[in-house]
Amino acid sequence: MVAANNGLIGMSKEHLGIAVALNVPIMVVITKIDICPPQILEQTINQITRILKSPGARKIPVFIKNREECINTATQFVSQRICPIFQVSNVTGENLDLVREFLNILPHYGHYDAEAPFEFHINDTFSVPFVGTVVSGIIKSGVVHAGDTILIGPDSLGQFTTTRYVNFKSISTALLT
Repeated sequence: MVAANNGLIGMSKEHLGIAVALNVPIMVVITKIDICPPQILEQTINQITRILKSPGARKIPVFIKNREECINTATQFVSQRICPIFQVSNVTGENLDLVREFLNILPHYGHYDAEAPFEFHINDTFSVPFVGTVVSGIIKSGVVHAGDTILIGPDSLGQFTTTRYVNFKSISTALLT
């Protein structure tokens, strides 16, 4: 994740370095394109492209702008060299459908049981003013829909808290009430 108005800095730069060192597939999502001046966005794109093509990374940046490019790139993503780049707005939702589609097309390794009870491993929590608690993590099994009652826990005392699933705000975060 790279903020269009900030470029590749801080944690994003560290994550890219780790992914390159581990030789794992990499995709880049440039966010905040709705608030970024065009010349700054262009600088960010140039910076990312230069770093990905550098001798240390040796990636082939592929800018995903439509469904066809999304499908073609996802089916070729087994190549460690291809690096899809998405430009999105979380406010307007622009191109988020392409990111979702790309992730859904990728082959799944491991076992996922949609029939098992819903299990979501929480990695982080956020308190968003005027919104509520937002959690980030990975769905390990099951299916959840807006309005479903779910249990959060266990806490330090081994207790679970009942809450209601409201909506996914992005690929890996959920808003709870």
